[in-house]
Amino acid sequence: EARAILSNSYRTTYGFGAGPKYGPHISLAYFAKESGGESASAKLDERNEQVRHRTEGLSIQFNSIRAYAFTDMATFYRSTSVLLDN
Repeated sequence: EARAILSNSYRTTYGFGAGPKYGPHISLAYFAKESGGESASAKLDERNEQVRHRTEGLSIQFNSIRAYAFTDMATFYRSTSVLLDN
């Protein structure tokens, strides 16, 4: 509730800002250069297998999952290839 009040006050004062709903995120990686992202993408299957092996038998529930790609800390776009909403 306190965060919603603060966010509303900020939006009223500055004309933009975070919404009232708290939505934490997890950043898996940031790449300084496009080549770093390309290199990581090439190893995605291997990384997925490692995670699958280490998390076997464990579970976690998400309400939604979205993937974003950043070209810098201010410019990003939403990937449409990964989207899951319950």
